[in-house]
Amino acid sequence: MGVKVNCQQLNEAGIRTRDGGRWASMPCTRCFTRTTYIGRHRFNTKHWKTRERKPEGDVGRNGVPPIIAAAEFEVVQILLKSRSLQ
Repeated sequence: MGVKVNCQQLNEAGIRTRDGGRWASMPCTRCFTRTTYIGRHRFNTKHWKTRERKPEGDVGRNGVPPIIAAAEFEVVQILLKSRSLQ
């Protein structure tokens, strides 16, 4: 199942985004790639004024309780990458 199909299923089920809107591809993709769900939350990743990425050493990290297994997350990342190459 691809990202677009997942978005379509969420919309058909009446599940809305945090802001009450319909799901689109980019918010779904962000959900599938956000490391916070496996317990690794990153913050302060960009300069507030220029929006340029900061060096990895300047990025903040917090441990949070994971809600999915890291192995499952990695499988999804591999699938997403393989589909983006096609």
